Amino acid sequence: VVVANAGFKAIAVHPINPDIVYAGAGNEVYKSIDGGFSWEVVLLANAPLFGYIETPAEIHIHTTNPDIVLLAGRDGIYRTEDAGENWTQVLTNHCYDIKARPGFPNILYTVRNNLNTNTHQFLRSEDGGMTWEEQINGWYASNDPARSVNGARIAVSNADTMRIYAFLIGDAKEGDEGFI
Repeated sequence: VVVANAGFKAIAVHPINPDIVYAGAGNEVYKSIDGGFSWEVVLLANAPLFGYIETPAEIHIHTTNPDIVLLAGRDGIYRTEDAGENWTQVLTNHCYDIKARPGFPNILYTVRNNLNTNTHQFLRSEDGGMTWEEQINGWYASNDPARSVNGARIAVSNADTMRIYAFLIGDAKEGDEGFI
């Protein structure tokens, strides 16, 4: 597979073997095992099994078990335990980012669009992304009917692994100019 500029939005490099790279564009995830000289499609997300993921936002490779890879995108989060051979959808709705707690590779965080409430929803996993639970303590939520949800990015501090930062894109109220 020759991969030209396909609108890539996400890329991740294996934590031990730098020749293994995953990249996401459109509704596909590509994998290279030779440092990017050749690529194969490991997830075609418009297949009947998956729906349509469109433009992966983040690819996360587990640091101590690199066969576990997670992909966040428009249709939720997909997870593989066999380096991309088989994928399972573990979350629905648009997920914008995935980050792990430093030193605790099974603790993961994501922000997704909750379609029922039209809000950004912060989720945590303690089992490497198999299951997720909403976290509401300390989380921002707008009650304004003019609010909008357009994206998010998160970061976890290495100095204080209990500190997580979120940058929410959208309007908490009319006139916010797209940032919360």
